[in-house]
Amino acid sequence: MTALSRLTRPPRPQQGIALLVMVVFLLLSGLLFFLTATNLEGPHRERAKRSQEALDLAKQSLLAYAITYGDTHSTVPGYLPCPDEGNTTEGSYAGSCGSQNVSQLGKLPWKTLDMAPVRDGQGECLWLAVAGTFKNNPKTGLLNWDTPGLFDVYSPSASQQIAGPSPLDRAVAVIFAPGGAFGSQSHAASGSIPSCGGNYTAANYLDSEGNINNAVINPLAGGISSFLFATDSRLTPSDSDHFNDRLSYITAREVFDRIEHRKDFPTSIRNLLRYTAQCVAAYGNANGIQRLPWAAPVSLADYNNDASYSDQTGLLAGRLAFNLTSSNQIISGPIGMMHGYSGGILSNSLTSYCPSTPVPEQWRQNWKDQIFYAVADAYKPTTAANCSSGHCLSVNGTGQYAAVLLFSGRRLAALAQSRDTAGEKGATGNYLEDSNKTAVNLADGRGNFTSAAASATFNDIVMCIKPTGGTFSVDENCNP
Repeated sequence: MTALSRLTRPPRPQQGIALLVMVVFLLLSGLLFFLTATNLEGPHRERAKRSQEALDLAKQSLLAYAITYGDTHSTVPGYLPCPDEGNTTEGSYAGSCGSQNVSQLGKLPWKTLDMAPVRDGQGECLWLAVAGTFKNNPKTGLLNWDTPGLFDVYSPSASQQIAGPSPLDRAVAVIFAPGGAFGSQSHAASGSIPSCGGNYTAANYLDSEGNINNAVINPLAGGISSFLFATDSRLTPSDSDHFNDRLSYITAREVFDRIEHRKDFPTSIRNLLRYTAQCVAAYGNANGIQRLPWAAPVSLADYNNDASYSDQTGLLAGRLAFNLTSSNQIISGPIGMMHGYSGGILSNSLTSYCPSTPVPEQWRQNWKDQIFYAVADAYKPTTAANCSSGHCLSVNGTGQYAAVLLFSGRRLAALAQSRDTAGEKGATGNYLEDSNKTAVNLADGRGNFTSAAASATFNDIVMCIKPTGGTFSVDENCNP
């Protein structure tokens, strides 16, 4: 056989078979890897899906609880239940949790929310953190659309803040799907927990990463707590796979977006303002004094307590005062006697003159920082009643009113209104619009106020107190 014939001879059958076997082996190896990954990834995705569904269900149930809280408890809406901390029937919120304005952490109170136990993809019951400013007991002193959340929430790498830092964008509730136990965590039963099992030690369920620990909550009143989403744990746990908390959250803005869209919300606000105006009119009608109190300053040290809303001698416009000590000293003293005050004891608390209607009183207590007031020069404590010569207040350029009350409305984005800091709360332009923001600062008691339909640049509600035949009455529409 020549050398040429050896070079041109076709490959032996054995070599072709070996090549085919190698190709098949590689294909099978790839298929096996794919099937293995798919088999491992499938359950992971399914568990994640179940966890997310549980979180979504719990979030909607908590929002429904907050939005209807006023209906079910004869008070204002917005409150969230304390967590289940293991000191009451399983699944029920603690009757009282911690001190006022201190946030709390425990298990989701599924029974309080009228639900069955809500479980994540690993079969674990959910956990719940509630901000002290929104928990239902003990209640905060002021719950309205300016009440801040207390929880910052970060993305998995902690590089992006997804709830906060604006007080209204902070979370008021964080719901956790704890997943399986890692490291020294133990889900072993402790005590009688027949439905969810396990125990109430947060560190046994919630994880930490860096300087953020989901099992730790700020113990101070109004303190800010930080929470972290889980890294997207893949396949099976490893040394680096030690954080599997999934979570959902509710912001302060979300709660009041829902409340504001209730059909009866505008009526509730008008009822609140009418009720408060009735308190002022009743004070002026008490014992025939025919005079109305001074205002409180716009800027206060504490907006939660009635005692901080104290009238100030000579102040004709500002926030509505609930402590009337200064007005009563003048009316009951020589000046008041000189102007015909008929005698009798006046209460220093404006609320003692309010109608006996508990629900509007609850609204007043929680929304009082939204109410502004101006008294006419003719009806201030040091002046005999006389509306002549332009000494009274007007609305839209007409009328002679003894006093005007204003409800400020929600902060308007178009006007960049903000009420987060002490300085911002002391500026009327962050609450009132048009002529109202300047008229409420006038010192002469002769201002002209604006009443108009709500718009992107105006949402004040105005009510008037009208002097008629020696008595005061509330004019809801300020009709001259």
